[in-house]
Amino acid sequence: MSALRIVGGIFAAAFFALAWFRYRRRRISRLNLIISSLISAVLLLLAIAPGLFNPLFEVFNFQPGSGQRLTAVLMFAVAILFVLLIRVQSEVDTNERNMRQLVESFGQAAFDWDAAADLPAGKRIVVVSPRSMRSRTSAPSSRRCPATSTATTSSPL
Repeated sequence: MSALRIVGGIFAAAFFALAWFRYRRRRISRLNLIISSLISAVLLLLAIAPGLFNPLFEVFNFQPGSGQRLTAVLMFAVAILFVLLIRVQSEVDTNERNMRQLVESFGQAAFDWDAAADLPAGKRIVVVSPRSMRSRTSAPSSRRCPATSTATTSSPL
């Protein structure tokens, strides 16, 4: 058994153990555990019995010897990593969209529409500042702001 196969088997076992440990501590989801388990199982099978993958190598005409099968394994690994990268990007985009919608809904729900109706007529720009959450730190700086600046009136809501 070559050193690469031994290191690959140890890596697969460690990867599965780490995934299981993180799942037990509720740091990853069940889907991530399943994906990690499948990757670990394939790596472990490749390290223990690489002959099981001969039919797959023969379909793509990767001949034994001269490193062609190792190149094939690396190509399959890059393809799997690409699919996982797309999955992560999709998940990040979904989370970012959900967070943005949550913040927007909080802002609309907490906005004082009655005070906004009392503002002077004309074009308006609404700037929302989370002053109430940091009233001790932002109060001195907000008192220094002028009420009128170049024909623009500042009105707290």
